[in-house]
Amino acid sequence: MTTWMERFQHALAAMCGSVPPIELCQEWVDHIEVNGQHRLQNWVFSKGNRTPKWAQAIVTIEAAEMWAGEPEEGAGHAPKPETANL
Repeated sequence: MTTWMERFQHALAAMCGSVPPIELCQEWVDHIEVNGQHRLQNWVFSKGNRTPKWAQAIVTIEAAEMWAGEPEEGAGHAPKPETANL
């Protein structure tokens, strides 16, 4: 069974060219900012050579969240948890 976080990371990897660090993804889901910034948003922005030119980092992240919420059929997939422990 895949977790929502695994699917989220893989969706971002598909759009950005590499898998983001789990810590950044966890901070995003938990709405944690470091020095007033979302580190995952900065990470996605730094991968701008792979993301669509028109997309801001937030658009790419939100698309990955939607993608993670709609897994492929045929296998068990855990939903997005409501807690911070993904």
